[in-house]
Amino acid sequence: MTLSSLLRAICLSLVATAAALAAWSLSPQTTGTAGAGAVGPEGMHLRSRALVYRLDERRATRFVFSQPVTLARVLSTPLIEPSEWEAGAAWSYGYRVTLFDDGGVVVGSRDIYSTGANPAKLERPIDLVRYIRGFGNSIATQDQAVFESAIPFTAMDIVGLSPAEGVAAIDVRAYELRPVLNDAAAIATYRRRSDAERRDLVRANAFPEEYITDMERRNVVINQWRPIGPSGILGQDYDMSVLYTGVMHPAANDPGADAGEQ
Repeated sequence: MTLSSLLRAICLSLVATAAALAAWSLSPQTTGTAGAGAVGPEGMHLRSRALVYRLDERRATRFVFSQPVTLARVLSTPLIEPSEWEAGAAWSYGYRVTLFDDGGVVVGSRDIYSTGANPAKLERPIDLVRYIRGFGNSIATQDQAVFESAIPFTAMDIVGLSPAEGVAAIDVRAYELRPVLNDAAAIATYRRRSDAERRDLVRANAFPEEYITDMERRNVVINQWRPIGPSGILGQDYDMSVLYTGVMHPAANDPGADAGEQ
């Protein structure tokens, strides 16, 4: 093997290793506790993780859609000052969404005001923990807003509005409806999924997966929201974090619980 061939093989190996590590670090997880190499408070069982984007009051974060759309969805999550987490129960915050067509013309703008609560202090408490590295787990319940325009839009700017006292930051995720060309393409997309993914897609249906019609399968695929990311340069045009969501292991709250209980 020549020196140039050896160097090329080493470079390809390094690239493959980096790609594998990136895929592992952002792939969904359904189990795991906060032990060695884990995240979150001790005893947290990780259920999922997602990329979120920090809003700025002075700079808009722009999201670009894969094609012109008439519907968009935003999930917002307020991060609460740790000193306010135990003292308060709910916190208000807001953000502004501006929609643009493919020529850069504004086709709509809307201010959204929401409230996030401490999951443990709801009337019906939720055994849910959210965590971000470098911040902690004083993260309130999320909210969603759906934006509709008669004129198709291709980009969306989101800027944070001045939050109420106690809100340290606002993280968001943006979604578009999965583009599907026709009924046949939608059904083919559904059939390419694994058995577990199909069951998950139709879990809201009254009938088991094997009993639903092709039209119902089509509707499940067409009505799927797909996450989209912001445009620009990370750290310059937008800021990104990983939001971990899980539940507390019984042993973390009950010293007498069976250590093997799941």
